[in-house]
Amino acid sequence: MRKLIVLAALVALAIAAIPAFAATKTVKVDDNVFSPKALTMKKGDKIKFVWVGDAPHNVKGAGINIGTRTSGTKTVTIRKAGTFVCTIHPGMTGKIRLR
Repeated sequence: MRKLIVLAALVALAIAAIPAFAATKTVKVDDNVFSPKALTMKKGDKIKFVWVGDAPHNVKGAGINIGTRTSGTKTVTIRKAGTFVCTIHPGMTGKIRLR
């Protein structure tokens, strides 16, 4: 019984540690462009969006919903592949691929 409890505790610790291994990639939100425009990630990885331009932008799509802002940062956890856009600037798009 003692071995079973120890094993269960080790499994719980291993599962809890998994998010600590998630990678974080940075995307600059500049004037009318995301940089980089495409990312290849694993489910559970994070994207840190950093506003560097002067114009207001938002980020919508691929499970991301960040409201309009002109500065600062916002980090999101990636759950699915897809395209994200700034709805204010229709040509401003980015793509997430999952491996």
